[in-house]
Amino acid sequence: MTLPQIEFLPLRPVVCSDRATTLDVLLRITPPQLEVKQTRPSLNLGFVIDRSGSMAGKKIDYARQAVCYAIEQLLASDHISITIFDDQVQPLVANTTANNKASLLRMVQ
Repeated sequence: MTLPQIEFLPLRPVVCSDRATTLDVLLRITPPQLEVKQTRPSLNLGFVIDRSGSMAGKKIDYARQAVCYAIEQLLASDHISITIFDDQVQPLVANTTANNKASLLRMVQ
């Protein structure tokens, strides 16, 4: 476990030594860096996006935003597939690893 780092930064470089003086000090506390441990198993997610007429307007925008947010959270080891449908079902992305997020995001948007 790492301890936080504490620094005292006086706002003036010197103080009077022969009388009482008020010295303003900035206290900077830097928390320790978190140790990230990736212990979760790889995910295999499939997204199905309805783009029929009932999803017109804000609904389809919200659905796309939600899928984009989920893509941004994936690790490169995770797998994803994306299917869109209206009156027909169309696979947009076959099951693939999520290591090219920019391409996936462009397809969804």
